[in-house]
Amino acid sequence: MVGYDPGGTTDAHARYMSRALPDFIPGDPNIRVVNLTPNIVERNFVWNAEPDGLTLALEATPGVIEQFMTQAQFDMREATMIGVTSGREEAWFIRGTLSYDCIVDAFDAPFPDLTIAVDARTPADLGSNVAVGWLADQLNVPLRMRRVSAAATAEQYVMLERGDVNSWVSRLVWNQLPITRPGWVTSGFVRPFADLSAPGVDIGNNGEGDFHCPNVHDTYLDDPGDQALWLAMRPDLAMSYNLIGPPGVSAGVTEALRDALASAMADTRFASNMENFTGIKSRFIDGATAQQDLTDTVNAYIRYKGQVDLIARDVFNKYVR
Repeated sequence: MVGYDPGGTTDAHARYMSRALPDFIPGDPNIRVVNLTPNIVERNFVWNAEPDGLTLALEATPGVIEQFMTQAQFDMREATMIGVTSGREEAWFIRGTLSYDCIVDAFDAPFPDLTIAVDARTPADLGSNVAVGWLADQLNVPLRMRRVSAAATAEQYVMLERGDVNSWVSRLVWNQLPITRPGWVTSGFVRPFADLSAPGVDIGNNGEGDFHCPNVHDTYLDDPGDQALWLAMRPDLAMSYNLIGPPGVSAGVTEALRDALASAMADTRFASNMENFTGIKSRFIDGATAQQDLTDTVNAYIRYKGQVDLIARDVFNKYVR
């Protein structure tokens, strides 16, 4: 199950797996991809499916923020995690017309503003963009969040091309650019600005250029409380492209599926072909570890949610225009 329309990155991941993963699953089953939108409906569908291992979701995010939507019927701490294929990286990159190199050059700068697009009508709609606003406020970086009707990947490409915005914060697009927009990096049309990845993660080279700007968490956030809040505000960073089943899948079936995904991700051909097909760098997390990571991420978000809601209100009032 995929909670997005055909043709996107999540759909591409699912369709690659539908062809290549059966070779690693006992019985070589047929896998059929079904798109059901919006994502919250697909998540509810999988949550309520029979726990026989025959209905799985390929999700772009861990679903922590979605869990607290009014329509949600699920608690991600009880879902059956099969494994994670990528994630833990996030890039803030800018148009080459801006004078900044990395984010440190923008500290205390009166202008020019860094503009990003958000489809936020209320503070609650900001999602993980709350963290970007909080960071700009902490480091005194000039920021403006431009409110738009849609800010998905397709719209972001167009807005950046037209100059409607001059920057983009994305978890995975940096490594996709050589496939989706070849030449953008080599020509200098876009440049790195800030590495917003999880602690210790280096975005690295995407084949056209190196993301040379340092990791914000490791370089500029010294206070442990700020570090914990920074991570809690961004639960989507914990994992990307997760294979998840409903609660209650038997231990035997769960183990078989986890072993299959682990074997596939350890297979050089499988992993490299998936990267080439999707443009997403592989960062595998086994199912048992990911299950605990997901539980910890939900609990951390709950712990800080009251504070995050207040920050979202302040960020919305200060930056969204």
